[in-house]
Amino acid sequence: MKIRFSALLAALMLLAAATASAQTATPYAPAAPAAPAAPCLVGDPFNLAALTTAISNPNPPTAPVTIGAHILVQTVRKGTLERGGEDTLDTGRTGPGEKEPKELPPGQAGLDNVPLRIFNTRTQFEFRVTFSDEMLRTIGDCHEQKGMSAPGGPVAPGAVEGQWARYLPTMFGPAAARAVAAAPAVAPDGWSNGDDSRALRTPTTAWPWRTISQSTFSATDTQSRCTMTYVGPRHLITAAHCLVDFGTSNWKARTLTPGRDGQNVMPYGQTQITPNPPAGVESWYIVPDPWLDPNTNSSGTEEFQWDIGMVLTVDRLGEQTGWMGYGAFPSTDLNTRNQLNRGYPRCDVQEAPDSCQAHRLYGDSEYCEIGYYHHPGSNGWNREFAFSCDISRGHSGSPLYHYRWIPSWNATGPYVAAVVSWHECLDDAQGECDEDDDFPNHARRITPWVRDALSWLREEFP
Repeated sequence: MKIRFSALLAALMLLAAATASAQTATPYAPAAPAAPAAPCLVGDPFNLAALTTAISNPNPPTAPVTIGAHILVQTVRKGTLERGGEDTLDTGRTGPGEKEPKELPPGQAGLDNVPLRIFNTRTQFEFRVTFSDEMLRTIGDCHEQKGMSAPGGPVAPGAVEGQWARYLPTMFGPAAARAVAAAPAVAPDGWSNGDDSRALRTPTTAWPWRTISQSTFSATDTQSRCTMTYVGPRHLITAAHCLVDFGTSNWKARTLTPGRDGQNVMPYGQTQITPNPPAGVESWYIVPDPWLDPNTNSSGTEEFQWDIGMVLTVDRLGEQTGWMGYGAFPSTDLNTRNQLNRGYPRCDVQEAPDSCQAHRLYGDSEYCEIGYYHHPGSNGWNREFAFSCDISRGHSGSPLYHYRWIPSWNATGPYVAAVVSWHECLDDAQGECDEDDDFPNHARRITPWVRDALSWLREEFP
């Protein structure tokens, strides 16, 4: 019976893959973009317009610029924007951490605020921008209270993964997914408990998979380099190392393809982030300032607590895909949720899923159990946690998300809680994760400061 069931499952999965691959690639005609949403705060009380002018200047001042009482802008240096820069499964060691750390509710906790490093892809200047806690908290609270940090765009309220046929691998569970292929004798890095329980996810036009974007070197790249997620009409969240190498000014030109489902299946088109675009159509990269400070890394893994980034594009593809919500959720909340991970793996690496198909979305058939938290900030919130879902290179920056009730919808919707960052295995010197590695992978959380920084980005650039 097991053999027949496995054969049936394999056949159904191949049929789904073939159906998606058979879709005809047609020239993409973007819909007319909707008018940008009105800002949350009336009258631009923090003079964000002046900040936009300052960081858009092709000849920015060398001296620091103060904007009101809440913003300090410093031109740091001119960086580079080039194709290249691999996504790697960086390794290291951390302490044991805590399973259930005590964290104050986000409204009571401090922000653990640090400056942002903002990179303009047109001028290629980097800016260090320091915001006051008061400004960030005011913007973040406004967006949350008005539902602007909730899922939006073309959404499917109440739709939850697990439906028959469309989510067949999830429906049948990890045992069935594993039955298709035996686990290798030596499990590669990124696999928990020595095997891989990921399955192909298709069609990617389903909600909320269409909000997840593949990141590649270029439009013709044959492999995935990272994964990003829309959290606004043109706002994406990912890992910082997907945007710039740690401690450098080597920023990465990328092509973003939301909802990709094969080499030529791009239902929502692509965004090209290239050097020297015309004025007014540049993209922006934003990472925590400590990520670009080489002194941050003192023990081999210190930098990863800052491995989170944001992207602002000129294309408003999120108006067609919709976007996930985001929020800062304490450990007591996250530990009660069923976390999921979906990403675009590379297929030319050892840790790729079995029978990996390039440019296709994969995700673990099990929920992502959180193992332990580590790297507490000044507010007591831990910036990272370890988790169990299996990943490959290419999954970096992909979302760990869950569903939560949205009163205004009278239904549930997906919220991003963290992004995939790096991994460690107990026996990593041997190049394998074994049955003792329950939580080999690590994610950078959305803490109160990150929540408010995302809201600032959407406030300044709606």
